[in-house]
Amino acid sequence: MRLKLRPSTVYGGTADGVFVQTPRDSFTLRLPPALVEAVCAWIRTLEEPHTVDDLVRQTGNPKAGPVIERVVQQLRARGAIVPVDYAVPGDVPEAAVAYVESHCEDPGTALDRLASAKVTVSGPEGSASAVRDALADRGVPAVLRTGGPQDAAALLAVRNDDGTLDVRLAVAGSRVWVASSGLAGAAHDALRDRLLRPGTPSEAALRLAAGLSADQIFRELTGLDSEAARTVHVVDSAPLGWRTVVVEPRHSAPADGRTLLLDDSSAADDLIGLYRRDTPGDWPQLPVCLARIAPGPGSPGWPHGIGWGRTYGEAENEALRAFLRSDDALGGAGATPSAALLDAALRVVAEELTKTSADRWLPGVPHRADIPATGAAPAHMESGPASWRHRLHEPAPGLYLAEVTDGTRQTAAWGLSPAQARDLSVGCAEARRLLDTSGVRDTSACQLDTRVSEELAAAQADVTEFAAALLGRRVAWRPTPPDVLVGAAPLAAGHLDPAASGAGK
Repeated sequence: MRLKLRPSTVYGGTADGVFVQTPRDSFTLRLPPALVEAVCAWIRTLEEPHTVDDLVRQTGNPKAGPVIERVVQQLRARGAIVPVDYAVPGDVPEAAVAYVESHCEDPGTALDRLASAKVTVSGPEGSASAVRDALADRGVPAVLRTGGPQDAAALLAVRNDDGTLDVRLAVAGSRVWVASSGLAGAAHDALRDRLLRPGTPSEAALRLAAGLSADQIFRELTGLDSEAARTVHVVDSAPLGWRTVVVEPRHSAPADGRTLLLDDSSAADDLIGLYRRDTPGDWPQLPVCLARIAPGPGSPGWPHGIGWGRTYGEAENEALRAFLRSDDALGGAGATPSAALLDAALRVVAEELTKTSADRWLPGVPHRADIPATGAAPAHMESGPASWRHRLHEPAPGLYLAEVTDGTRQTAAWGLSPAQARDLSVGCAEARRLLDTSGVRDTSACQLDTRVSEELAAAQADVTEFAAALLGRRVAWRPTPPDVLVGAAPLAAGHLDPAASGAGK
């Protein structure tokens, strides 16, 4: 069997052996010093197709065979060399062949796909011709069909006969974007809304996008990577440049509400996501952590979501809940639909319980010293009974709402015990103080804490019945549809239907 070193591989002798760096990996073959020069010579020979027997003959020493076989075996195991058991199509350019042999796991199959591809480019003559020419440079023959694609959402479309390829180039104001085959259909409308920027695209941006379209088609046809089918390339006209984002759909929401926001969460991408993490660097993080989720491109009507917690992850989760429920007074968000429903219901009930006269915090309202501290509240909020007061509500057995004031600000929090409600409300007050000193103008941020909704929902046999009992009326819940680009949202969200206010159950 003939073997060949992957193109673009670099190698050289070191004190420990031979260092090898391929387009896919880097490693060092550990060798005795006497073998370093010989192994470099064998690798150099493999820059063209050869067999192991060829290498043995080159050394002039049949006893070198076992050593050469071991070296070749290590190189194959690390993907530095590939078997050349395929014929290179004559109409595929040399540069395209070299790229395929450098990066593809099975170069022969990838080259056959390129040679047999039947691609049609539909769109305006200028852009379509640029894509056709770029495809020809990559060994992909294409038929030009001017007049525009049937899909009005795309400026240009590239498809093949069997329907497995559907790459589209579209314009969103001054931006041009290229979407892969895995993002067909409704995703194009969502992308246009999120990527829209005022103006018209420059000719340079259109030419760059045409090249990216050809690259995307080349990668999909050759199967270069598993992410190619869910890729978006976005080109900005001014300043001229491009970015690539892989959209990873979520088919179901995670069950654990405390680990929803991970560093690799594509839904939080600041390019095409509904939101992005935007916590100011100068926000205080101790003893209470603060986090902010900001609206992403294409979401101009959404407010910032601000949350607090005793860890940054907890604060970020609360900020996302606040962002997803938006300014809707009947909105809710949580790890599950049930938790989101209860989140909304708890907010409505809290508004009703705390809607009293303006003098509710007159000195006649006693401090409830009978509720013990758990040590979770910020220490400087515990300076004495006169520093803060609170009032406790128990609308259902085992469910408490604690209102807190320190004389200048008022907050409230739900808890499953009096101590939990008190501690969360005091922590909420501390977060509110930090926001005030940070100059935040959002008066609704960190005033009511409903994070117990997840735990409360898990304990209910029928969440809808429980919410109806709390509200004293029927409950109808309308979930927010999943995002078309990311599948299921990282949190469930929705709102209570205000029309469902018939007789209580």
